[in-house]
Amino acid sequence: MKIGILGAGSIGGTVGTLWAQAGHEVRFGTRHPGEVKGLVERLGARASAGTPEDAARFGDAVLLAVPVAAVPALGRAIANLVAGKVVLDASNAYRNRDGALADAAMGHPQGSSGWVASTLVRSPRPSGWCAMRDSGQSSSARWARASSSNPTRRSMGVECGRPM
Repeated sequence: MKIGILGAGSIGGTVGTLWAQAGHEVRFGTRHPGEVKGLVERLGARASAGTPEDAARFGDAVLLAVPVAAVPALGRAIANLVAGKVVLDASNAYRNRDGALADAAMGHPQGSSGWVASTLVRSPRPSGWCAMRDSGQSSSARWARASSSNPTRRSMGVECGRPM
């Protein structure tokens, strides 16, 4: 599967690494694609980098792994590119980092993923991914491998700190 990953920090970089190791093609979309050159080189031919728009266009599915404060502008830039695609939301709202947008996201009637979905009105509702801690994501890649064991499977399990 081709997966566009918007953000290459703790969450995007870790999950993208697991997906590439599991056999998926990943494209990291960042404002500064050259800054993830080392990550892309370590992952090999299954990984590439580009702009957020490049990654959104590339992926059959798209992972948002950016601060909540980046979501409104990013949503405007990629909404048409992710229309009809599954969008996974790994953004976390932090008042000290995201300011008033964190309050808006946390106060949305459908939670922060509902708030994110409202910026991407042409794609299915994002799935929340906030229960995963980045320190535990890289310790077990079994959940990522499970999704590549059946090429027609369109879902994946998520491990939240306990063996699967």
